[in-house]
Amino acid sequence: GDERTLSYDSPTRQHERAFQAALELRYELASGITLRPMSGYQYKRNKYLQDIDATQAPLAAGGRQVVDYYARHRQYSQEINILSPTEGAFDWILGGYYQQSDAAVDYLQISPLPPVFFVPRNNRKILGAFGQGNYKIAQAVELQLGLRYSHFKGTSAGSVLVGAGLPGFPPDGLPVADLSGSHNDGRVTGKAAINWEVDDDNLLYAFAARGYKPGGFAGARDFSPETVWSYEIGWKSTLADGRVRTQVNAFYNDYRGFQLDVLEPSAGVSSVRNANSTTIKGVEAQVQGRFGGFSFDGAVGYVDSRLDGLTFVDERRLPPGQLGPQCPPGVPSNPPRCFNYTPFTITTDGGPNLYSPKWTFNVGAEYRIQLGEATLTPRVNYGYVGSQFTYLAYRPGDRFAGRGLLSALLTLEIGDWRVEAYGTNLTDKTYVSGRSDDNEFYGAPQEYGLRIGARF
Repeated sequence: GDERTLSYDSPTRQHERAFQAALELRYELASGITLRPMSGYQYKRNKYLQDIDATQAPLAAGGRQVVDYYARHRQYSQEINILSPTEGAFDWILGGYYQQSDAAVDYLQISPLPPVFFVPRNNRKILGAFGQGNYKIAQAVELQLGLRYSHFKGTSAGSVLVGAGLPGFPPDGLPVADLSGSHNDGRVTGKAAINWEVDDDNLLYAFAARGYKPGGFAGARDFSPETVWSYEIGWKSTLADGRVRTQVNAFYNDYRGFQLDVLEPSAGVSSVRNANSTTIKGVEAQVQGRFGGFSFDGAVGYVDSRLDGLTFVDERRLPPGQLGPQCPPGVPSNPPRCFNYTPFTITTDGGPNLYSPKWTFNVGAEYRIQLGEATLTPRVNYGYVGSQFTYLAYRPGDRFAGRGLLSALLTLEIGDWRVEAYGTNLTDKTYVSGRSDDNEFYGAPQEYGLRIGARF
C-alpha cells in the first residue's frame, strides 16, 4: 500500500569492488611536437543477492523474483597521440587506440522455480585510428575537421541452464539456449565544424558529425552497428555588459540501426534488435545572469523524437518465471523447457524514443548577502521533466507522468569553510522515475541534509 515501504521476503546484499589505474606520459620534441602515450587498466567485480520485486507478492502474481548475480570485468587500453604546436593558424592531432576487455557473468535466478542459470562469457577488442585539424581561415573564423576509423571484434560463449539440482533435470541443469557467437564490424566516423566569433560578445557555430556504436552478439542473435548523423547550430552571447550570458542551439540526429533491448524468442533471454530508423531533434536554450548580489539561471529544452515500428515479444504480458526458448512447431508450451511466444508477439507503429520527455526546464535564483567576513547565500530551484514512455508497446500504462520538483539551498561561507543546508523535493511529491518489467521505481521523497567542507 505504501510505495516507499519495501517488504522483502528474501535476504538482500550487494558488494562492489573496483581497481583503476592510468598512466599518461608527455615528451616534447625540439620541433614543438608532443608525443603523449596513455595507458589504462581497470578491474571491477559486482556481487549481489536481490529480491527484485521487493514485495510479499506470491509466486502466482509474479512475486519472489530472487537473483544471485556475480560479474567480473577486466579492461586494458592503450592510446598514443601526436600533437602539433598550438601556435599559428593551424594545429592538429593524430592518434591510435587499442582496447581489450573480458567479462564473465554468473546470473542465477533462484525463484520462482525452477532455478535458471545464465553464464555468458564475453571478449571484445577495439582498434581505432584518428586525426583532427583546426585551421583559422580568418582571425575570427575557425574550421575543424576530424576523421576516425574504428574496428570492433567481439566473441561470446556460455549457455542458459534450467533446473539444476531438481528432480527430473540433469544435475547441472537442462541446457535451453546457447549464448555463443562472434561479431566483427568497423566504420568511418568524423566531424566538420565551423566557429565564428562575430564580436567579443557573440559566437556562432555549426557542425555535422557521424557517430557509431558497434554491433555484437547477444541472446543467440547477431545485431548490426548503430550509426547516427548529428547536426547542430548554435549561438552563444554575452549581454548587459557581461552580466548576462545566453546559449541557444538546435539539433537534429538521424539514426540507422538504432539498438533496442528486447527478448529473443529463440533463446528466451534478453537480446538486442535494430530499428530501421530513429530521429531525435530539438531546441535548447540557457541563460545565466548576475546583478550585484542577485543571480539567476534557467534552461529549457524541447525534443521531438520518432522511433520506427518494431515486431517483438511483449514481455509485460508474459507469464512470470523463466519460460525457456521458443517451442518447435507443433510442440506445446512446457516452461522452462520451451514456450510459444507467438501469441505475445506484437507489431507497433512506433512512437517517441523511450525515456525522452518532450519538454524539460529549470529555473533558479539566489542572493549573496555579505555578513562581515562571511557570506550567506539562499537559493531556490524548480525543475520540470515531462512525461515519458518506458516501453515499446506504447500503451497508456507504458507511460509515466511528468513531474516538477522544488529544492532549496542555504550556503554559509567563512574563510575556507563552507556549510550548506539543503532540501530536495520540498513538496514531498510522489512520482515514478523509471520502470523495468512490472516493477516501478519511485523518486526520492522530501529530504533534508547538511554538508560541511573546507579548502586547504
